[in-house]
Amino acid sequence: MKHILGALLFLIFLHSANAETKKTEIIKIETIDGESLIFAGDGAIYESSTPEVLSAAKSALELRRTVKLKLLHTSNLEDVLGNRNIVSKIIIQSEKSSFQKITNTPNQKDNYDPTLLMSTYITDVDTFEQANQLFKTMRTRMRRKSQCYNRAHVWAWELHRNLIDDQRVQVGKMWLFFTKKYIRNYNYKWWFHITPYLNHNGKALAMDRSYTRGPVETKQWTDIFIQSRENCAEVNRYTDYENFQDSGDCFLIKTSVHYWQPWHIENLEKKGQYRDGWQKFELKKAYKNAVGWRARVPNL
Repeated sequence: MKHILGALLFLIFLHSANAETKKTEIIKIETIDGESLIFAGDGAIYESSTPEVLSAAKSALELRRTVKLKLLHTSNLEDVLGNRNIVSKIIIQSEKSSFQKITNTPNQKDNYDPTLLMSTYITDVDTFEQANQLFKTMRTRMRRKSQCYNRAHVWAWELHRNLIDDQRVQVGKMWLFFTKKYIRNYNYKWWFHITPYLNHNGKALAMDRSYTRGPVETKQWTDIFIQSRENCAEVNRYTDYENFQDSGDCFLIKTSVHYWQPWHIENLEKKGQYRDGWQKFELKKAYKNAVGWRARVPNL
């Protein structure tokens, strides 16, 4: 009896040690192959362990509240090819989610101007070495549970502190969206990823300090995440990704640095909400999430 009790206590301890808690937002709940999956603001896709977890996820989405996800640890959240994590419990927080549930404004999509995705210049360096030197200045010590869009925002701001030919370095952002087809075929764990980029003689170079050792061309960057090595169609409408989930594995959207989260891209097309400047409160949130709770936004 003592041996059985000891074994049970060990299993409980092992489960607690492996369990992980993640604070995030719920963006949508999608059904893929008959399974309801939770698409979160951190870019990850989570599976629910029970109907109660799924019900809580739906409530949090409807109430627009942030959540704490208690995870059954199955893989590192930042592992590109790992399995999806399973949620054992959802704790709905009092804090409002920054995500805005989007409804189309009548005729807005007909009046959509895709050039507004690029509300600023993107630095175009003369040599690859210039890009590589900038890459080396990007901080590497980020919080393990940080979200990719916050890391990208921090990197973009800190790169903006550099000057080339008396002009501040201004990166853009590349958003990689994974389709339902890809998520289904590869049991994939993310629905989007993002990196800053700059141009070298007019060609984009991804500056993803988390997953590369230097600037890389777009296809080299997407191949890290797309196991089929398929070319990702580059589009300038969020609905091109949203409405064509079975046409390919992935879509790529380039924006100016000021588009912080995916729904900002969606809002431009569907609600005409144009972004052309840094928002201090977004920078503060990005630094707290990516660097640490006591992190301060450095001055230019």
